[in-house]
Amino acid sequence: MMAEKFDWLKPAPLWENGLQSARQINFFQPQLFRLTDDNFIATFRAAAGASDPSQLKALLIAPSPDTPVKLFQAAHGCHYLVTAELCCRMPGFPDRTVQRPDGESVFFVLRRFLNSDEYGWVVNGTTKSWQKLNGTPRLVLANEERLPLFPITGSGQRTMYVGYVPVATGDVYSMPVADYNAQFTAAEQAAAPNVTFPIDVRMEEFGALFITPLSKPDQVHLNSSSGPLPQATALISVYMLLDLLDFFVLYLPNVAAALGSPAAGSSANLSAAEQQLLAVLAEQTVGSGGPAMDAALRAVSAQRSALTTPAGDVAPAQLGFGSYDLTAGSIDTAGLSNAVQNALPLDTVSTLTVPRQNTPGETYALRCVYERPQCSPPLQVVSQPSQLLQLAAFFDADAPARPIRIVMPTDVSLAGIRKFNNGVTFIISNSLQEKINMLTGSERGIMQTPPVVGSAAAGIGWMCSFSIQIIFIVAFFLLLMFVIILNICFWWIAFFRICIPYPKSLLSGSG
Repeated sequence: MMAEKFDWLKPAPLWENGLQSARQINFFQPQLFRLTDDNFIATFRAAAGASDPSQLKALLIAPSPDTPVKLFQAAHGCHYLVTAELCCRMPGFPDRTVQRPDGESVFFVLRRFLNSDEYGWVVNGTTKSWQKLNGTPRLVLANEERLPLFPITGSGQRTMYVGYVPVATGDVYSMPVADYNAQFTAAEQAAAPNVTFPIDVRMEEFGALFITPLSKPDQVHLNSSSGPLPQATALISVYMLLDLLDFFVLYLPNVAAALGSPAAGSSANLSAAEQQLLAVLAEQTVGSGGPAMDAALRAVSAQRSALTTPAGDVAPAQLGFGSYDLTAGSIDTAGLSNAVQNALPLDTVSTLTVPRQNTPGETYALRCVYERPQCSPPLQVVSQPSQLLQLAAFFDADAPARPIRIVMPTDVSLAGIRKFNNGVTFIISNSLQEKINMLTGSERGIMQTPPVVGSAAAGIGWMCSFSIQIIFIVAFFLLLMFVIILNICFWWIAFFRICIPYPKSLLSGSG
């Protein structure tokens, strides 16, 4: 008996002059279609079933063998479908019916191309990663993500298989730091003179927690119209020291133990580099004429419980701290950074969380797959790759703008505004109310010294993590400020909020 053979072909309505188009390179490639309305499946079905093939061809993305086509996201108003026909390798290329009761299936896979190597996206439980095909692109990797294909009957009653291309995804994967560093070329490293290669994520964390704030005194000083507020500056300095101590507990537990931190390592067997770090800490002072940094860290360690109890800000004087001011001391940030770097052990476990896709310059392709598990051995028919493509990020300069219409309230009179229900409720603790009161009368000073989030270096991108809780609090403060300002025009404060008292025990969870 002759063995059955199958091929993935482009849809029959796209065949030019019948089977004469089989001589074209893209005859055996899956094809990509772009649709720009949210009812795209109905639009595609109508075009695929039309007797005039020009309707379907109008949706086709023209093949470009040299330049990857960029696919935009649904948020940009674009949807993409990959389409191919599964045919028997016989005269006329008749359709192959998928025998689903026998366990047969069709699907497609997303492949990534990097340095001429092809990778598949593998999901094994909670572990996700790109894995190299190692020269076997016509095979499907174990646990490789399978994206669904569904049948649509086109003109001539032939069946084409269609899949929705996921341009946007929230998937991420962990990459060892060594692999992450290997991605930077010599030119990119040379274009970033302020970045130390190879990048050590622990030192990046140390810099963000301690070194960078010291280089920007306005982030440590809380100013009033008459100058820095000593108590507020001391409080910020104390918590910066607590962050430094927590860094030692996590990455240098023996140093943390020597500084009196509980649940840390052992101070009995300090390495020479760790002893040198302690010596450097002893040479730094916290504030003009203040204690040495190692003594300050021991004091902070002794008061860890009071500093970490969520009961509102505690005045440093109440905990026995002096007028700490890290920006006024003689802290050698470069020497301290070098001492920390030398004391850190070789990093063999750290990983970086990297987006699955949308990295600029990466190219991808799609392959359709027909699987027959009942064969011995099981048969997989993997198509040729589609044309190369790139996946646009959400903020892409080339992306089309989806039209968005937001209808504002039409009646902004007092009679009209008072009809709106107070349906949004914020639970405000006593300590948060105190923070809100601190803004009163200080808006001008706050706006004169805006904070700086970070800086950029040529050829290097930054992945910055922010606290969503703090973002929410900032948005809430801005909401209150602008409502008060716009009240000059609308006089809507009386209808904006209703405050109802409630027991404090509800906040602590004891009631």
